[in-house]
Amino acid sequence: MAKRITNKDKEAKEKVANLLKDSKVLTKEEPKKDKLKEASDKHNTDWLQDQLDALTKENEELLSKVETLQNDYEKLFNDFTALKNSPAVPAGSEELQNGIMGIFKDLENNYLGNNIQRTRYTDAKIKVLLDKFVSTFKFLQHK
Repeated sequence: MAKRITNKDKEAKEKVANLLKDSKVLTKEEPKKDKLKEASDKHNTDWLQDQLDALTKENEELLSKVETLQNDYEKLFNDFTALKNSPAVPAGSEELQNGIMGIFKDLENNYLGNNIQRTRYTDAKIKVLLDKFVSTFKFLQHK
């Protein structure tokens, strides 16, 4: 019985080998290719030159973008510095906050009747309000 299994095994191997001889399926008999040699075939000097050219072009584009961004940043920084150092703008946010709070309290007191006349004003006079803003915030004055 052992001989029958051996014969069937041989026949099966021959049939598989015959069926696979035209296919690209790797079998144990095929030698493995040398990876280093395969890599060197792909990476010849033309390919490397193409890669170098592409990277050089991309590098130039990135450098021009960096230069543009640096110029934009410089402009923004100069504008911010000029705005910050301008005497027409309040020196700090505390001065601005105090001015707004002063106007708000004045409006609130007039609305609640906490004024000299002890009269409640429900309508704000635009001219008076604008004059109060201009007197509080000097940078609002027209030149």
